[in-house]
Amino acid sequence: MKEKKLIKDGISHTAIRDILIEYGVEWRQSKTVLGKIENPDYDLKKRIEELKHNTSEGSILLFQDEKGPIAAKTYGGSSWSSTQAKIAVERVGICDYTNGRMLTHCYQQKKSNQFIDFIERVDSFYDLNTKRIFLVLYNAVIHKSKKTKETLSKQHHPIMTLVFLPTKSPKLNLIEVRWMWLQRKAINNSTFRNQSDIG
Repeated sequence: MKEKKLIKDGISHTAIRDILIEYGVEWRQSKTVLGKIENPDYDLKKRIEELKHNTSEGSILLFQDEKGPIAAKTYGGSSWSSTQAKIAVERVGICDYTNGRMLTHCYQQKKSNQFIDFIERVDSFYDLNTKRIFLVLYNAVIHKSKKTKETLSKQHHPIMTLVFLPTKSPKLNLIEVRWMWLQRKAINNSTFRNQSDIG
C-alpha cells in the first residue's frame, strides 16, 4: 500500500533515499559538474587541427612516426628454409601535410641517435626558404630524451617546432594511414635484397 501511494503521488529524493537505506543499497554523490571541460589533451587536439587548416605561408606541417620492426624476406616464394635471411628493421618516416610527400629511412635500432639522424635528414630535405617546420609526433622516450632536446634546441634547429600528440590518439597522426598503405602495397609479399632496398 505504501509503495502504491509513493508511485501515485510521485517520489521525493528523501523517499528514494529511505527506500535505498531500507534495502541496504549504498551510493555516492556524482562529482560530474556541467561546464567547461578541463582537458589538456583537448587543447593539443585543437592546436593540431588549427595547424592543419591554418599553416602560414612558408611553413610546413609534418607528421612523424616510427614503424617496426619490419620483417622483410630476402628470398622469393614461401620457403621455410633457415638458410634464407630475413631483415628486421625500424622504419622512421614523415608525411608532409602541405604536399602529401613522404620521407622514410630504415635503421637497425630505434634510439635517440637514429631519431636525431632522421631529423637532420628532414632538415636537409627542405630548402632555406622554409620559415617554419611543425613536426607532429608521439610522446616516445626517444623524442624527449636529453640528447634529443639538446640537439633540437633553438640554436641548432631554430625553425623546427615539435608538437607532441596527446596519449592514445593515433587517429590524429596522419602518417598512420600511409604506414598501413605502405605495409599492404609495398612490403607484404615482397622480396628485398638488403636494408637499403626497403628504405
